[in-house]
Amino acid sequence: VTTLADHWLQPMSRNAAVGCCLQALHDALRAFEVHGLTVFAPRFAALDALRDREVSVIEAQQTWRGIASGIDDRGRLRVRDANGVHTVDAADISIKLD
Repeated sequence: VTTLADHWLQPMSRNAAVGCCLQALHDALRAFEVHGLTVFAPRFAALDALRDREVSVIEAQQTWRGIASGIDDRGRLRVRDANGVHTVDAADISIKLD
């Protein structure tokens, strides 16, 4: 178990901590509004828990397997299989980590 106090450089009230989080969220939303997903792509790639993991893609008509390969410029999951790299819309599929 950890606390926020373990991660701050100096003591801070809960209100101040929430204020910092809200300001960071606001700044990120403004950056997204102006620049789109591209400004977040490097950080997302560094934190991508699915990258290079085998996944099952369950669609309405079929299920297939592949290797998660990051996201495209619209935020769609890229999945590589023997036929190449496919983009998958989350609204259309369900993904389960194996």
